Amino acid sequence: MTMIIAVIPARGGSKGIPKKNIIDLCGKPLICHTIEAALASQHIDYVIVTTDCDDIISVVQSYENVFVIKRPDNLATDNALTYDAVRHGVDLFLKEKFLNMNIPLCDIILLQPTSPLRQTQHIDEAILLYQSSDVSSVMSVSLEEHSSFKNLICHSDGRITPLFTKEHLSMPRQKLPNVVRQNGAIYIVDYQKFSLEQSFYIEPAVGYMMDSISSVDIDTPSDLMHAKTLLQCDKISETV
Repeated sequence: MTMIIAVIPARGGSKGIPKKNIIDLCGKPLICHTIEAALASQHIDYVIVTTDCDDIISVVQSYENVFVIKRPDNLATDNALTYDAVRHGVDLFLKEKFLNMNIPLCDIILLQPTSPLRQTQHIDEAILLYQSSDVSSVMSVSLEEHSSFKNLICHSDGRITPLFTKEHLSMPRQKLPNVVRQNGAIYIVDYQKFSLEQSFYIEPAVGYMMDSISSVDIDTPSDLMHAKTLLQCDKISETV
């Protein structure tokens, strides 16, 4: 079986919520929810965190089985690509772990720390979907509440035109194709193909469907409050 490496990217800078990746969420730093979900997986061989931030490193180092990769500053700017940070982290990890000798083939699973309601069950189900399907990548998705087939383009002069076709605007929702969005929680891809195509989406691809609650992505203070409410509700239901 191909080795699976979980990669958790966590840079220190954040404009919406300062030090977002280590902000407290129901008694533990935000990133810890993702680390613990990854460590509990039955299918992940190694967990690495790539970060530029010493405060994040201090938090992560409390986990014995998590490898920390310090990324250079140029890979932690607002304009830096996640691809570059992941590639740097995985390449460095493989070189250090296997000393440049007999590096095995591997798949990577990207787990962003801003998806704290993504559980180990979701991770394992997504991995099994990837392994049982003849695909190059799996991306976690959730259903769009409002179909984009009903959307219009607003032009600079104020005119509006259908994003797709005029016919789609009047079609019943039940007859429209299902539209899903990437929720940012899970990406799985063959590492060699990832390195060549520089993308987490490589065809053929399949979506791993997640519900809207598990898909919560923390970007703003209101997202954080929403996640706290959901997690506290879960704790209350467990005690009833």
